Amino acid sequence: MINILIVATQTQRFLDQVRLSKDLQIKDDKLEIYYFVSKEVTQRYKNEINNQKLKIINIDYNKKYDLEENISVKSRIKNILSLKYKSAIIKFINSFKSTKLFTKRLKKEEKLFLDRLNEKYKCISRLVHKNKIDIMFINGDRHLGYEPIFLKISKNFNIPTIMPYIVYFAEEEGLVKSSIIKNRKNILISSYIKKSQDKFNFHRRGNVFYYPHTIANALDKFGVITDNPWFMGSGLSDIICLANENMKKHYVKNGVKKEKIRIIGDVSYDKLYYKYMQKEDLKIYTIDKYKLQKDRKNIIIALPQLGEHAILPWHEHWKEINFLMDNIDNLEQNILVSLHPKMDKRKYLFLEDRYNCKILEERLADILIVSDVFIASYSSTILWSVICGIKTVIVDFYNINETSFDFLTSIMKVNNKKLLKEKLNDILVRKVDFNQDWESLSKNEVFDGKTIEKYINLIKELK
Repeated sequence: MINILIVATQTQRFLDQVRLSKDLQIKDDKLEIYYFVSKEVTQRYKNEINNQKLKIINIDYNKKYDLEENISVKSRIKNILSLKYKSAIIKFINSFKSTKLFTKRLKKEEKLFLDRLNEKYKCISRLVHKNKIDIMFINGDRHLGYEPIFLKISKNFNIPTIMPYIVYFAEEEGLVKSSIIKNRKNILISSYIKKSQDKFNFHRRGNVFYYPHTIANALDKFGVITDNPWFMGSGLSDIICLANENMKKHYVKNGVKKEKIRIIGDVSYDKLYYKYMQKEDLKIYTIDKYKLQKDRKNIIIALPQLGEHAILPWHEHWKEINFLMDNIDNLEQNILVSLHPKMDKRKYLFLEDRYNCKILEERLADILIVSDVFIASYSSTILWSVICGIKTVIVDFYNINETSFDFLTSIMKVNNKKLLKEKLNDILVRKVDFNQDWESLSKNEVFDGKTIEKYINLIKELK
């Protein structure tokens, strides 16, 4: 048996991790799957965890320790303000806390963070050893929380780590825009900050750093600081799985070692592939289930999480949602609304009364293939729709301006509200050539229903 540990510490990835682990066990019964589940994930998915009867190695650990950190002023601000105002206030707090008055406080914060890492490392390393874990599946090699602990366990006990490709990894372009850790130069700056800025200058991009300095110093002393936090795969992970060759070239260009990279495809590709092969039957089923009109085209919109991610205040979020739905409703086609797991469906039920639409019960990967047009903001699901040959529109009226998908020639990007209706009408009738994009996405290599087999081969290679 090969014992695999799924490190499940992020709510937005948990369901995909469960699906991946189940698919692995279906394909190979010599794989034993264990989970380390954070308190946040346990609270969010309590029923799913109980129903799936997952083998969780840290049940007693969760009972014994309060895994949540004390709620800081920053955390309170984050929960009540939009990104714009939250960022301004936190920048002010950071600026004040970076002065000479806080030198002792900064050293104390670093020590406290490092002590917590060391304490948790002792407990969790015993759990990993007790369960004879051979390979660990982790979410990244730059995050905080439990990730640094498992990276150190991997390093000290020679347990290989794999980062499966579940969602599009945030990259330097977007991360730099959102960073609030500024490079400071005035005479009031603490000697601790000055020294840290010099030490981690290789992390600086323009005028910002990735980590707060107390955390960067603690991670360095803990032995798990990444060479380049702006790109996933630059830390102590052993393998990072990516979706296509184009992405691999991009990561290598930005410093990720090519020997760490495996082109396997998205973990959802097998599901998409099998649905793709049953496309016509699935369309008939969907039209019947949601009482759609057969002579209309199917539009699926993945609503942007502007409120959920604090990109906009909630009242502005709803204005944007209604703006999008107004324009799509005017097309007089079948409209299916996909909600991200973070979105509370109860808050969106009014859309079915106000517009001629249906909120999907299925997860997007299970139903996407029935759409003629897919509308979303920046998301890894853009790759899904393009590889399936679905006309795709990215809406960005929120100044995100990411270039992550600019290599795709088939997609339509709309950032002018006045042009939205015109662009949507155009794409409904336009003929789109996907051949160049399919080559960029390595479709022949990764969209074949064999993603899980590739993961199993990788596991056996590392074991």
